[in-house]
Amino acid sequence: MVIFAIYLGWGILKIYWRMLSYKTIPGLETSLHGQIKRTEGFIARKLDRVLVNEFWLGHFPSSTVGFQAPLISAHSLSITPVISSYVLTKSSFKFFNFWAAHPKFEEVVTRRWNENIRGNPMYIFYSKLKKSRKDLREFNKDNFSDISKRVEEAESHLEEIQSKILGGDQSPALLTAEHTLNKAYVELRSAEESFYPKDISQEAVDFYQKLLGAVDPHVSGAEVSTLQEILNYNHTEEQRSFLSRQVTEMEIKDALWSMDGDRAPGLDGYSAHFFKASWAIIGKDFISTVMNFFTSGKLLKEVNSTCITLVPKVPNPSKMSKFRSILW
Repeated sequence: MVIFAIYLGWGILKIYWRMLSYKTIPGLETSLHGQIKRTEGFIARKLDRVLVNEFWLGHFPSSTVGFQAPLISAHSLSITPVISSYVLTKSSFKFFNFWAAHPKFEEVVTRRWNENIRGNPMYIFYSKLKKSRKDLREFNKDNFSDISKRVEEAESHLEEIQSKILGGDQSPALLTAEHTLNKAYVELRSAEESFYPKDISQEAVDFYQKLLGAVDPHVSGAEVSTLQEILNYNHTEEQRSFLSRQVTEMEIKDALWSMDGDRAPGLDGYSAHFFKASWAIIGKDFISTVMNFFTSGKLLKEVNSTCITLVPKVPNPSKMSKFRSILW
């Protein structure tokens, strides 16, 4: 009996020392119960707590506890949401094509493009692109943030004005306001539709149809003899001179205009549509940059880069061999 009491006392002591290392989770709502009735009223004491150790705090440092209404009980139900900690990272820049339709788009690009930067044409062009990201982010925040709410507000204002006009108020000021609000509403609706992508399955079908093209019934397989004849062909000196000549400004512009403006942007976040829409501002620097490459044969490491995307071949892949790498 004495030995049992000793073991029991030692166990309670160990639990006590372990509890000393526990900490209380901050409460979203204070739980005050345990009423001690007196003639003047009652005394409330906080009886309910949630204790955690260092291991818990290491994995869930932002966890809190909320206490529910006790109803007839002297204690409250405690609820602790388990949310893993994460690091908030800055999202990468991406140019949205509907920005170019805004009246102030060219003003934003021009403001950064007028800066005086020293270096070779490629360095100047890339530096201006890099600095323009901040301006375009602010431009998007000021004009297109919370786009769905803006569309609803524009629609509500337009309906209000049109209701007054239908009610008989044909004043010039009201008609002008209706025209202005209608234009703004259409622009916001267009921006909203451009921001939210189409159905994913249809988007995939459209992408690969554009990439692979349609079957041409007039094209047939080549004969081996034909291929051998082509491979043994030698260019004339005039043809070699033509292929090695300096590219022209028109060829550079035609190459850019042949690119689909809705295709995915490069690693810098800019799509082909950006360069087309702001060509009057950046066209000269763009051509100088391309010509500089053909002359020097060098590319900045920021430009000469690619991204490797791993696409799983099977659900829940566990080996690298189960991924397919795509470069873009």
